[in-house]
Amino acid sequence: MRVSLKLVGFPLYANLVLAGCAFLPAVALVTKTRRQFASAPYLANLTTEIHTMSDMTVLETPVRRQAYAAVTPYITKDGSVIRELMHPAVHGNQLQSLAEATVQPGQRTQLHRHLRTEELYYITAGCGRMTLADSEFTVVAGDTICIPPGTPHCIAALGDTPLTLLCCCAPAYDHADTELLEAATDNPA
Repeated sequence: MRVSLKLVGFPLYANLVLAGCAFLPAVALVTKTRRQFASAPYLANLTTEIHTMSDMTVLETPVRRQAYAAVTPYITKDGSVIRELMHPAVHGNQLQSLAEATVQPGQRTQLHRHLRTEELYYITAGCGRMTLADSEFTVVAGDTICIPPGTPHCIAALGDTPLTLLCCCAPAYDHADTELLEAATDNPA
């Protein structure tokens, strides 16, 4: 049984769609009444509504899944090895792309920027040195970096292991949006 729980009265409107075992925790949420939330002024008008699937139209969304082993890596314009994990040109998603980048020990990407694209780096393995505009700082596994559109950036792998990171781009990565800010070299760190 799928249930849609709509919370009305929050400053930010929230809708939660639940399925299977996730339904049980929602019951506890549904039992919280307006009276229980009334102590917070912005929640004074909180109400809950439960809608079953028979009450609404459900649009089927195709599953967009990409097996890691099926992705062929390539070298991108900035010199890093990229695996496009999800990209509109290949997978049919619309607003963003997700790639895994690998920079080998002692190497770095070329200094570059994306004029339209905001990029997020999530470091999954290794240690590196991030250049972001006029700042330089060390990054390690678990760090996330936001790169605003138009911001010059590059990243170098430090140590003896490759630096691996996830790159999320919105809008999706496009070679034409990448402007190299230095001449191509062997990209030593």
